[in-house]
Amino acid sequence: MSPRPDRQWMNCRHCGGAWEYDWEYCPECSRNFGGAKYPATQSDQEFRDISELVQQIHRAFADVRRGGGYTLHQAHLEGCYDTEAKWLATGEKDPETHWSEVPGWKIETGFSTLSFFDVEGWRFYLPAFLCWSLENWRTSDSTTPDSVIWTLDLTHTIGWNETHADYMERYESLNREQCGTVLDFLSFFDRYSGLPEARSAIESYWRQFNKDG
Repeated sequence: MSPRPDRQWMNCRHCGGAWEYDWEYCPECSRNFGGAKYPATQSDQEFRDISELVQQIHRAFADVRRGGGYTLHQAHLEGCYDTEAKWLATGEKDPETHWSEVPGWKIETGFSTLSFFDVEGWRFYLPAFLCWSLENWRTSDSTTPDSVIWTLDLTHTIGWNETHADYMERYESLNREQCGTVLDFLSFFDRYSGLPEARSAIESYWRQFNKDG
């Protein structure tokens, strides 16, 4: 494969082949960054684990509402508005009243959005992002699952306009059951994908919520 000069490329960490940076799966060896192979070869156990985790997320976040938090469209274009009218009109694009109603396409295309929510918006949309990532990580070419894990890692999340305190405020808005569910989500990816970021995120904050101590 000859890299196109107008694209950004890297080498696959598994086979060394040329890999367009925003692809999830290498075109040469069909593996994603963590090593999972496409087409999906999920075991019955993995399907069971996904089903149980999705149900767990629904239980833990059942009563979460957005309140006055940012909507997904507002967070996606945060800081790009010059009038309150534009801000309110953008929020109207997201009429969902419960996070389980958020369409999958919004999550698939809004891979970077979790970094730009306020606390209420982040807590509202997080379970939707967790569920979608579990159900689609092997087959979608979206980088949403990687981005979700990234935003859950205190060693990676601090950007040019964010501080440790900003992320701690988001994490601490979750109750203990919700934090334990986030830990189980990260543990799933640590087990099945091999993504080093999942283990890093666990060690950076979430390990303390291990039910086994």
